[in-house]
Amino acid sequence: MSAAVVFMGLSTLAAQAQERLIYASPLPQNEYGAYYGRMFADEVKAKTNGAVEILVRQNGVLGLKGSETLAATRDGLVHMADMQMNQQVGDESIFGIESLPCLVRNFEDLRNLRSLTRPHFEQAAKRFNQKILFIYPMPSQNLFVNKEIEPGADALKGLRIRTIDKNGTEFFSRLGAAPIQMPWAEVIPALSSGLLDGVSTSSTTAVSGSFWDFLTHATELHWQMNSFMASVNLDAWQRIPAHYRPLIEKIGKEIESKLWEAAIQADNSAKATLQAHGIIFSKPGEGLESQMLLKCDEIVARYLEVSTDRESLIIDEFKNLSVQAP
Repeated sequence: MSAAVVFMGLSTLAAQAQERLIYASPLPQNEYGAYYGRMFADEVKAKTNGAVEILVRQNGVLGLKGSETLAATRDGLVHMADMQMNQQVGDESIFGIESLPCLVRNFEDLRNLRSLTRPHFEQAAKRFNQKILFIYPMPSQNLFVNKEIEPGADALKGLRIRTIDKNGTEFFSRLGAAPIQMPWAEVIPALSSGLLDGVSTSSTTAVSGSFWDFLTHATELHWQMNSFMASVNLDAWQRIPAHYRPLIEKIGKEIESKLWEAAIQADNSAKATLQAHGIIFSKPGEGLESQMLLKCDEIVARYLEVSTDRESLIIDEFKNLSVQAP
């Protein structure tokens, strides 16, 4: 047998031994979540000596719609995916609990709530034939507009504000605004054409969209926080050799820890960048803040009316934690 034939045979065996997973993400490549997603893939490949290779496909190039990602990963259309959790509520309501208006308004609140929600998230992912590898936060939502927001309760009346989900649409509607739910790809054209007066989003996303080209002010409403999770299809997970799985889980935990720190740093950095480009930041006036909290309480109360005991218990426990906090 020639050396060439032997080499070709070994190459074929190596290719068969390697497990390749497609990892879909809607995030632009310059987002911190995307950066650490690539780092996760690199670490897995390095620490498994190439036996497990994760092929990262970011910036939405695979065409998955946000609200369809949980189901697509369940069905194996992709092996692994980043998904904004509150966009999956059509399939599993528990993934929207952390994004209820005004329930969490900063990273510390979110950490406390996550200590209660994480087991439920794990169970829900398993029901959808998935395993969660890491979950990471996005900074709190600000309102970016083209004028200074007045301090009164009706300050947002009539403003055409882009939202991303049902919670946002209901929240701003109750405050008298005219919310328009639309995907990110349509936001910049809508701002350019004057279709929108403002956008509710994080400072990091505002930097990605160069909002200073269209908008002038940012009101730090901090009315909602969202998270992304990276999960893997369980059938694909089981194909990975068993001795590599604990290693990959460990890498996921390390990446999750780094992503929390990155989120905090990115929020601070993005605010500084926006200010450097002329965006004026301010806190909501007393009247608007009071009205906002009132409407948030109404939305959460209605949510609990149609939810199960699971959600009620989580929120009650979280409120107890908040009361006990120094």
